[in-house]
Amino acid sequence: MAGETDPFDPLHRASTLSETNLRRIEASIPGGTWHDWDDDLVTECHKAHTGQRYVSVYGRMSWDEPAPTITTQFYGFGNGRFGHPEQNRAISLHEGAILQSFPKTYEFVEPADPIHFKILGRMIGNAVPVLVARAIARTIRHRYCSPTLRTALDCRSKSSHSRYSQNISSNTGTKESICSYLEDVKVKYEVM
Repeated sequence: MAGETDPFDPLHRASTLSETNLRRIEASIPGGTWHDWDDDLVTECHKAHTGQRYVSVYGRMSWDEPAPTITTQFYGFGNGRFGHPEQNRAISLHEGAILQSFPKTYEFVEPADPIHFKILGRMIGNAVPVLVARAIARTIRHRYCSPTLRTALDCRSKSSHSRYSQNISSNTGTKESICSYLEDVKVKYEVM
């Protein structure tokens, strides 16, 4: 429920809802918008001509559709399409982190530290999703760190005919630094 925290998972907490927002989320259908509500629930700004086309707020997610982009304020029902598909609340901090593909056991704060929606929302919402970061790291490793490519670059750099190869070989230190860094990441976080 809105405003509650799971006793076994402190990040699985949902922000509170005002009485009006509770009525709004109860009137929201999965995948729907505030256009589905009775007039008495629609905010004044959305009744105005300039606000009628802005439907990306007060939305409820749907189990059958992709999740919306997770932003820094995903924990608030009125901040986007972040209403839980079934329960009358916005998604929790933990659910937002899972949608960003963080492991379920990832610890954003020390166990004794307080949980602040704004700080953790910013941390989770601004993060590059873990699976996207993994794909980028694998691509860089494959492109710049494979033994076959290193051998090919070393052979090409000896040729005076390839200006491109000379530019690459002059950046060998950078290439080696990237490969070394990716190996460190692989060992620490097992991402590749």
